[in-house]
Amino acid sequence: MKKITAVLAAAVLLAALCACSLPAPAAYPAEAYELGDAVITDKVESLRIEWPSDELTVVTHPENTIEITETVSGDLPENQRVHWRLEGTTLHIRRGEPKLMDFSIGGARQSLTVTLPEDLTLSDFNVGVASADVLVRGVTADRAELSASSGNIRGGLAADRLDVSVSSGDVDIVAAGRCESVSLSSSSGRLGAVLGKTGAIRASASSGNVSITAECVDALDVDTSSGTVTLSLASAPEKGRVATSSGHVTLSLPETADLTLDIDTASGDVDWSVPLKRNGDEYILGSGEDRLEIETSSGDITILKA
Repeated sequence: MKKITAVLAAAVLLAALCACSLPAPAAYPAEAYELGDAVITDKVESLRIEWPSDELTVVTHPENTIEITETVSGDLPENQRVHWRLEGTTLHIRRGEPKLMDFSIGGARQSLTVTLPEDLTLSDFNVGVASADVLVRGVTADRAELSASSGNIRGGLAADRLDVSVSSGDVDIVAAGRCESVSLSSSSGRLGAVLGKTGAIRASASSGNVSITAECVDALDVDTSSGTVTLSLASAPEKGRVATSSGHVTLSLPETADLTLDIDTASGDVDWSVPLKRNGDEYILGSGEDRLEIETSSGDITILKA
């Protein structure tokens, strides 16, 4: 009995020591934030949202107001509810305290909807989630940055500079208008984007497929360690590189393009249905003015007519 008691006491002591060694949650200045749903009529130029889990939706409406709406299934204390504050012209929205686990207290679930004026152009649109699914529709911003540790990001928006990253999840984005730069990244998940005229596209996936449709792109850089790459381009990029360690590459482009393809595949076939002229590792379409490098360690390369 004494031995069991000693073991229990040691376990309690060890747990206490471990708890003390864990980093304490960052202090949260609750007095600086307003609690709950809101309708905001003040001027807002930047929007920053931190939402740990469940669902986050950002949409637009014809009204000249910003609306914050939280939906909760279950009971949550006030310090776990949506909080917001307006700092100058920057609107901060977040959950009161970070969740320490993937599930909500008492099994409750939270979804947050932020509704913006449809004619609002934000200078900065920043969203960071831990394990939430993100849906964005109709947002316009000079710069948009969306990130998720574990969750999907999808929807449509317009931004001069767009940066979307997920650690474990899929990306499905439609970007309207011209983008100066687009960056997409995923450690484990699929990357999909439909883009208009774009200056530079950078897409990187450690384990997942990459699918990009673009009207026009100046510079293209795509790589994946394990996954297929599918590109549908309305015009040839001025320069670019596509690389995959293990996966097929399919490129669709108009047969009127002027492009030189520098193709290097260790183990794979090269097929095409456009009028290419082969010269060693180079495959020339039209005048061959623009240039695109394609590298695969193990995978086929297919060039199709767009």
